[in-house]
Amino acid sequence: MRLASVFFFALVFSPAVLAESIALDRVLVTVNDDVITETEFESRLATVKAQLRQAGQKMPRDERLRRQILERMIVERVQIQLAERTGIQVGDAEIEKSFAQVAKQNRLNEKQLRRALASDGVSYADFRATLKDQIILRRLIDRDINRRVTVSEDEVARFLAQQRPVLKRRKTRYKISHIAVATPENASEEILQAAGQRVADLHRRLKSGLNFARAAREYSQAPEAARGGSLGWREASQFPPAIQKRLLALRPGQISEVMRSSFGFHIIRLDAKRSAEDKQVINETRVRHILLRTSEVFTAEDARVQLQRFRRRLLNGEDFSVLARAYSQDPASAQAGGEVGWVMPGVMVPRFQKAMEALAINEISEPVLTRYGLHLIQVLARRQLDATRAREREAARRQIHKQKSEARFDRWLRRLRDEAYVDYVAEEFKDI
Repeated sequence: MRLASVFFFALVFSPAVLAESIALDRVLVTVNDDVITETEFESRLATVKAQLRQAGQKMPRDERLRRQILERMIVERVQIQLAERTGIQVGDAEIEKSFAQVAKQNRLNEKQLRRALASDGVSYADFRATLKDQIILRRLIDRDINRRVTVSEDEVARFLAQQRPVLKRRKTRYKISHIAVATPENASEEILQAAGQRVADLHRRLKSGLNFARAAREYSQAPEAARGGSLGWREASQFPPAIQKRLLALRPGQISEVMRSSFGFHIIRLDAKRSAEDKQVINETRVRHILLRTSEVFTAEDARVQLQRFRRRLLNGEDFSVLARAYSQDPASAQAGGEVGWVMPGVMVPRFQKAMEALAINEISEPVLTRYGLHLIQVLARRQLDATRAREREAARRQIHKQKSEARFDRWLRRLRDEAYVDYVAEEFKDI
């Protein structure tokens, strides 16, 4: 496994260099009270070159690439220094969790990822330091940029007024699932034929009814494999021309023929499609409940017995809202007679959601156990809601926030860079 494929999951930050090796390393740049060494720089350069080759991109001129990478490292170092000065810290548990996520994204367990890193000459300590820097930078940017950007309702309204004509011309969007089986770089014709035969067999099984999501999780080597191969909703223009052509010929539920690329073999399924004018209808439920929390002295069985008593009283005609006000331990709803209000799918915890969906109007559930305690649930009404406008406004809000965040980030980064003390020690970089 090449290092590029391991690092491809995110931006790659400068790896740490062991303290005892710094003294033996050539210093290229001083950044405030820190330095960037030749070992760090060459490691980053090799990684970036591997990424470019992996992505099939044209390699920039070496001198230009070296200058770009060094400048990126300087800017990153300045950000890390600011984060450390202002108290952003990352614990070992968070780094271990991030390492586990990287392993999962690369379809490896943690031991396999360690071996893959070692085979590429990357120490576990250096890789942990890289992950730590990533977490620190994400927190810094979230704190100093994202959380400080606000979007007003007037801004959303103006944006939609300007963009609505464009939105109406928006192309059809497609919900797609994908299976990709990689082939080695410079693979022999024999290996390619064997891989092609395996994918053809898988394609026949899919056509015969094999569950696509299960097959994606088991066989696909694409990043979305863990999600059953789902790529979500996308426009056709977001795919390469060869896939666009196959995609436009599919009907919802259909599976494409096997396709070949420089990566390997691909199979796609069109799950659904919608035009810009399609309404996005959601089902809402008006619900109320009585919650009893459990403790060491009031067990789940105690709560179940008590709620069964309440249920019998309610079935005999007592008022749900009176019992909820008197006994429910949900402070958010008790004073409203247990009313949670209108809720959309996915808002409630799964067990509550499942029980709620199974109820008829005015029916009262048996006691339902969730992580909050035990509930009696009653559905008061159901309705369908056109969420198109609400989702349109939310999409506009996200777009405005993104634009404002990017502008703020650019200004913030320029200021940090201008205020930093940077001394190019190495002769080859002195004319920057």
